[in-house]
Amino acid sequence: MKKILLSLLIVILLGVVGFLFFSYKEKTSAPKELVYALPNEVVTLDPHKITEIYTAQVLAQMYEGLVGLDKNNQVVPVLAESWSTDDYKTWKFKIRKNVFFHDGTPLKPSDVLFSFQRLSSKDSTYAWLFTGLVKDMRIESPDTFVIELNQPEKFFLNRITHNLI
Repeated sequence: MKKILLSLLIVILLGVVGFLFFSYKEKTSAPKELVYALPNEVVTLDPHKITEIYTAQVLAQMYEGLVGLDKNNQVVPVLAESWSTDDYKTWKFKIRKNVFFHDGTPLKPSDVLFSFQRLSSKDSTYAWLFTGLVKDMRIESPDTFVIELNQPEKFFLNRITHNLI
């Protein structure tokens, strides 16, 4: 009886070892592409030309804004390190350091100025956000971008929380 139990135990042990040995799979490198399923084609990769939701869903994974919303829907800094306003009319955004474009070029306030000028141009899908609102946009220092509004707007940050802006 003891020989049968010992033989059974050895068979089980060999089965477990064999299973572990043959089921081991060496780790492979991470995939080099991202597959993202959508019911329609992406129309453009230009964030200022979006006209439909499917493209917006893809581009939202590629771009970040100056500010965003946290899990409690509170405005938080993203590309801006911080912001300030004394009168809700002049908004100063200190641009975060160590933010880079895909080619390694660092983000500068001049890049933000270019994006906001393009965003407010008549060719942009989002131009309506700034129509009659913005008086001036400028770079104030090597790390600060400024937007001056025609009139005070307490909720201006909420206006620009979308990650494509």
